[in-house]
Amino acid sequence: MKARGLFLLMLLAGSRAPLVALEWKQTAVTLTPKPGADVVRARFEFTNASAKTVHIVDVATSCGCTDAAVTSTDVAPGATGSVFVLFTIGQRTGPQEKEITIRSDDAPEPTKLILKVILPAAAR
Repeated sequence: MKARGLFLLMLLAGSRAPLVALEWKQTAVTLTPKPGADVVRARFEFTNASAKTVHIVDVATSCGCTDAAVTSTDVAPGATGSVFVLFTIGQRTGPQEKEITIRSDDAPEPTKLILKVILPAAAR
């Protein structure tokens, strides 16, 4: 009886599907732009680790100074993709942290990507 229970446990553990289909290479990036730069560009890469197509239904940013675009809103099983982020520096100084929210049909909660930009402090 013990052996049968152990076998069933191993079988269930081995066949468990990922809870979230999109696996992110990283969910946070910290960048320091070169002096005189007007923008900062970042890339967040992902892979669909499930056996079904995932649909990205929304990409939103926490600030009007940040734009984000996904390479494809439909991600086939095993396919990879990216979210490209463009942060406009403008008159901003000091550390900046911007959030990119990704909503897809594979997860009940959105994925939060974080872009940290280290800008020089304002002159006193």
